[in-house]
Formats: sequence, structure tokens, C-alpha cells
Amino acid sequence: MKKKPQPSTLNPQHASRDAATAKQLMDQYAIVVAAERSCFRERVKFGAMLIMWERFLGESRGSAPGRIGGGSGEGLKGWLESHCPEIGYDTAMKYKYSAERAITMLGGGAMATAALLGESEVTQPDGEVVEVEAKVIKERDALFENATSRRKLEQMYFDFMKKEDAKAKRKAGAGGPLPQPTRSEAAARVWAGLMAQLGKTTTLTSISLLPPKIAESCYGRLAQLAAAMKDQMQVRD
Repeated sequence: MKKKPQPSTLNPQHASRDAATAKQLMDQYAIVVAAERSCFRERVKFGAMLIMWERFLGESRGSAPGRIGGGSGEGLKGWLESHCPEIGYDTAMKYKYSAERAITMLGGGAMATAALLGESEVTQPDGEVVEVEAKVIKERDALFENATSRRKLEQMYFDFMKKEDAKAKRKAGAGGPLPQPTRSEAAARVWAGLMAQLGKTTTLTSISLLPPKIAESCYGRLAQLAAAMKDQMQVRD
């Protein structure tokens, strides 16, 4: 006996409702993605504002930019405590740290900082006012197309530093002198490599395979490093 064809379970009315709901969800998801991208961009802009104000505080007091002088009320930390107590210093430093990364990837200097601030002009050290280059604006926009979170920005920075190292090595191989990194640059490269390793998924998943005693030893060492890093975050030079 021939089997009767089963009636379709796809009700045209249901299909229409599914399509409408899917469109609503996708539209809202696009809004969420755009909002998150815009939010992180504003955070980095806030960090750039902190950089500029810290520099002004240092220069106006005749010291190195951002240096906390002899008194506890000096420098950016003291200024924020006095004038913007709602802004937590540790949180502010995270934004400033992200801005520093972005500025480095945009070529550094006042023009990169101005681009993050959304300014169209920048004053050169000699007092000349020049327009922010279109190339820097384009690179800034491309940066924020991909850097939609602090974690993504960090990974982009580590990749950037690796490429810069590779460029320097190629230049040396071509007969050019290998530029000697400063102690600060060397330290940044050390941590770029470490963070690239720590950022891998396998690093996190491998923790569950560690013997408890090894995990305890690693945790102790990481706690020491975290404490030292937190102390360093307070240093402004």
C-alpha cells in the first residue's frame, strides 16, 4: 500500500512570523554590535583625554609628564581624587593603557592622540597648527573596526609589536643597523610575548590538567606578578 504524503509542518503563517522575528533579532543584534564598538571607542577616547591632561599637569608643574611629585596630591591620581572622585583611578588607568596601545599602533605622537580625540588639527612643538593626516584618520577607523573590546585591542597590539620586531630584523639582515630598544621597549616586548601565550585558549584549558601542587605553585607566582603589575600601574613617568 502506498504511504500517504505527510502534511507539511511548515505553516506559511509560522514561516512569516519566523522571518519577521529573525529580522527583528538581527536588526537588534546589529544595534548591539554597533553600540559595543562605539562604547569601546569612547573608552579609548577617554583614555586619550587622560593622557593629555596628565601631560599638562606634568608640564604645568615643571616635571616630567604625569610624574607624581613629592606630595600625595600631585599628579593625575591626586587631581582625579580632588576633582573627579567618581572616577576610580584603577579603572581610569585601564582606559589610559588602552589609549597608549592605540596611539602606538597609529604611529605615536600628537597626531595619533588627536585622531583618537576626534580632533582635526594638532599643534606642532614649534607652534605650527597642521591638519591631522587623512591616513591617520583612516588607520584609526580601521583600528576600531576590529578593536571592539580591550581584549581584542591587546591582541592587535601584540601582533603589531611582533611585526615591528620582524621589520627590525629584516632591516638588520639587509645590512642596516639593528636599532637597540630602550629598556622600556624591551620590557614591552617581553610581556607582548608572554601575553600572546597566556591569551591562547590552550593555556586556559590546560589548567584543569595540572596537578594541584603545581597549580598552587603557579598561582603563587602569578599572584606575585599581579601585585607587581598593579604597583607599576601607579607609576607615571
